[in-house]
Amino acid sequence: MNAPTLLQTLNEQLQADTPVGRFIRAMLWTILTLIVLGLVVVAFQPIASRVTSFLLSLACLLLGIFTGFLFGIPRVLQADGGPATPPAPAPANSSKPAQLAPPEYRQQVNTNLEQISDWLTKIIVGLGLVNLYKIPDLLRDTSTLIAAGIALPVDEKTPANPEMVTIFANALILYFPILGFLVGYLITRIFLSGVFRQADTGELMTIGGQQVALADVVKNLVSVASANLTAEESGTLETTASVRPKTSVPTRILWVDDTPGNNVVERETLTNTGVDVVSVESTADALSQLAKREFDLVITDMGRTENGSFNATAGVDLIKQVNAGHFAALRTIVYTSKKGFDQYGELARQAGADDIVYSPRILMKSIGVA
Repeated sequence: MNAPTLLQTLNEQLQADTPVGRFIRAMLWTILTLIVLGLVVVAFQPIASRVTSFLLSLACLLLGIFTGFLFGIPRVLQADGGPATPPAPAPANSSKPAQLAPPEYRQQVNTNLEQISDWLTKIIVGLGLVNLYKIPDLLRDTSTLIAAGIALPVDEKTPANPEMVTIFANALILYFPILGFLVGYLITRIFLSGVFRQADTGELMTIGGQQVALADVVKNLVSVASANLTAEESGTLETTASVRPKTSVPTRILWVDDTPGNNVVERETLTNTGVDVVSVESTADALSQLAKREFDLVITDMGRTENGSFNATAGVDLIKQVNAGHFAALRTIVYTSKKGFDQYGELARQAGADDIVYSPRILMKSIGVA
């Protein structure tokens, strides 16, 4: 599995129902609201050129984001080298000399961006402290210069009020860089750091012959425990009445999911019990496998990306095609989230699904291995 993209990480963090997730959402929504309000004021103010002021606001915002990015880049700690590889000891009864082990290959992370960030932040902080007493004068001079370029006359006979335009320009060069800095720092520190760390360290493990990010495995285990707890607390059985009775534990299962890493633990559990699990990522691949081999059971997710677009009921569509073809006797299970179960569970049942579950524990029970 590839390392998660920044957009995937952002989406996961923003949707997390945890204190940290709620804090991140509140912070970003507050900052976004302030940015929009600032741009609205710039767009409708009557004392300065709106286009020029808008471009100046965006420039200040991007400058703040870039500065926040520089301050938020994490520092990578890595050893310069490791101890020399010791020679392999010779057996006690062997007359052969000890063999030198092959040199170990070591590759370090390129930290040029981190070093540049470190230099620039130190320069910015150093110059800022040294020239701290000059900052008010620099702000005033900069605001006066900008005001002269963006000021609009009140009418044909009344010139612009220079003091008012200067205050407006001063507000622009303080307001937007600060908000931009917060956005750049938060995104870099909270989201981008994790993406960099996983990409640099290559935290991957092999489960069931598939490389999976260790963080995804941990997240999956947490979701498994959470789903089991939710099912036990609710006291509800999240399965439909079986259309076709279970005969025995299946020997070969076709698992359809466009994100196989989401269920790698469940598939490995089945594999360890002797079940042959074939994993595919689309409806077309699933139908192709069904035409080539015999399966005892089909497990499908509910929504997935098909042909470049997301289909929220792809699992239902697959079940309809399975039941309409030569596989009508094949058992089908929809393994989805609690949200998918609530929204589309009845639709899947009407399509002919034998079971619709969102709890891993109930899934294993439905398969017959629990």
